[in-house]
Amino acid sequence: MRKYLVFALTICVGMLSAQWSEKVIFSVDGEEVTAGEFSAVYNKNREIGQEVDPKTPEEYLELYINFMLKVKDAQRKGLDTLPNVRNEFLAYRGQLAKPYLMDKSMDGRLIYEAYERSKTDIRASHIMIAVDENASPADTLAAFRKITKILSELAPDNSNFGALAKKYSNDDYSAKRNGDLGYFTVFDMVYPFESAAYQTDVNKVSRIVRSRFGYHVVMPTDKRIARGTIRVAHIMAIANDKSTPQQAEAAEARIREVYRKLKEGGESFETLARQYSEDRNTASKGGELQAFGINDMVSEFEEAAFALEKKGDVSQPVRTPYGWHIIKVLERVGPGAFEEVRPTLAQRVQRDERSNLSRRSAIDRLKSEYNYQVNQRNLDRFLNSLPNDFMSKGYEVPASLKDAPLFSLADRSFGQLEFAKYIANNSNNIQGDNKLGVGHAHFRNWVDEKVLAYEDENLERKYPEFRYLVNEYRNGILLFELMEKEIWRPSMTDTVGLTAFFTANQDRFQWPDRARIHTYTTNDSKLARKLQKRLARNKSVDKLVQKASQNNALAVRIDSATVTRGTYAELDAVWGNTRSVVADAGDNMLRVIQVREFMPAAPKELKEAWGAASAAYQIELEEQWVERLRGEFEVRINREVFEEIKPKILKAK
Repeated sequence: MRKYLVFALTICVGMLSAQWSEKVIFSVDGEEVTAGEFSAVYNKNREIGQEVDPKTPEEYLELYINFMLKVKDAQRKGLDTLPNVRNEFLAYRGQLAKPYLMDKSMDGRLIYEAYERSKTDIRASHIMIAVDENASPADTLAAFRKITKILSELAPDNSNFGALAKKYSNDDYSAKRNGDLGYFTVFDMVYPFESAAYQTDVNKVSRIVRSRFGYHVVMPTDKRIARGTIRVAHIMAIANDKSTPQQAEAAEARIREVYRKLKEGGESFETLARQYSEDRNTASKGGELQAFGINDMVSEFEEAAFALEKKGDVSQPVRTPYGWHIIKVLERVGPGAFEEVRPTLAQRVQRDERSNLSRRSAIDRLKSEYNYQVNQRNLDRFLNSLPNDFMSKGYEVPASLKDAPLFSLADRSFGQLEFAKYIANNSNNIQGDNKLGVGHAHFRNWVDEKVLAYEDENLERKYPEFRYLVNEYRNGILLFELMEKEIWRPSMTDTVGLTAFFTANQDRFQWPDRARIHTYTTNDSKLARKLQKRLARNKSVDKLVQKASQNNALAVRIDSATVTRGTYAELDAVWGNTRSVVADAGDNMLRVIQVREFMPAAPKELKEAWGAASAAYQIELEEQWVERLRGEFEVRINREVFEEIKPKILKAK
């Protein structure tokens, strides 16, 4: 992601009073900047730069005027019309708008609800009567009546629930098990089903709930503290459905022999896993598996793993459909504190169908706010005119179709021509064999899109903080493009200009006093003194180092460097007058410094100062550019307003 300049920020929401935030502080070529925008930018950057380079409102006013001058120059040059700039801005704006098109309070409730549910595992049975989510009203009613009739056969104590599930449920998997689904936790089931299970007491039957699969009634049969996740290692002997009886018997013998070795304690679990485990994916890692929770492994493996209570516990050999396993616990992890797991839960909520509740809540609120009205007569006429097979063969807008209003939102009307084009482009998105049911589903989706699009168009008007944020991103993208063109690229490619600047400012690019050195670091004080004495006489120390290193490869560490005054205090004390000195290297180590050459302060060559010189040249080019812009664009500052709102700007933080 691009790094925008000093004015890039994240706007703090909802701090400004409309009574003063809309007053104009200054304008550049007629484009006004309000107190609200300036205050948000100033306080955010004050927070960022307080320790490094704090600015008063007066200083920041000049900086922000310079910023807006550059933005106006970018607009004058047409950079805001470039496809890459527009696409990048629209992508950013779309991301910024998302929270405004959801119900934030609903999001918070869903996240906390998921956290609370994650503390409990549930075992439940259910009865399901399948019905397509886009089924006709008649088919939907028939399914509802069927499950209602099944409930009428339920015994007062619910003791025959399993028998009814086996007899009537359309979920073949669970019906064979008297409706039993085993244990599950949050996010394992579709949201309406999950909610029914968590909201119903053990051995009680839920109300009828609708999911995308049909109608359900749910009976929890157990609730326990959540198992959370566990990380284990295993040693495996393969014995699966392809194994002969002799192979299966041999696998059991192998795993029991490994278990015997493990209990004798001669070798570690990890060593035995590397030597004997037949799971090729984990053997080289000491048998370690990725962390898992309930329903992630076959039940035999899961039950054996979670039965181990503490880190380091090892199971006896366990049989699964894949073979024999010995399991060792490496780590058990519970649900965690709410603030710790909140980001992960938020992501899962957004990926889950329950996020539709937040979207749905926002749409319903907006429909009420904008006085949503349906023309039911026109809608019924249009849906009845759809071809009976448009669900399978697609849909083309009839040339003879005339427009007629279908619904209104605030001051805008939406007609059947637009809806017809929507169906033509999305006819394959909804499956079903009932024309009216599918048609109504398309209408609901189309209305939802239009309601959110209408709100999206009005975000800048309704929410000043969103407007400031959008302006920040748009201006940041523009300024990046312009700085690349006007400053950064020229400073890197204009070698003639850079050379001239460097020559004119040679005194700014100087080498300080330096020394070229070798260092010998050791924890042997006697060796350090011997090294220092020989180096002081300009004698070779190669044999001394070689001898010390024969029995200890770490006896001496040798390094080379060019250092300035202030690097080593011991060297500074004798700067220019010695060939070697001993310095404290910390951690009971001594550093013998051999000076190869003292180098006095001197001018740098351009290649040696290229980075610093280029940065300074950029600053000069930018200052010259801003000076030109101040002569080309009219800047008007409302000093009276600025002085009036200055205390409020400082207080707004």
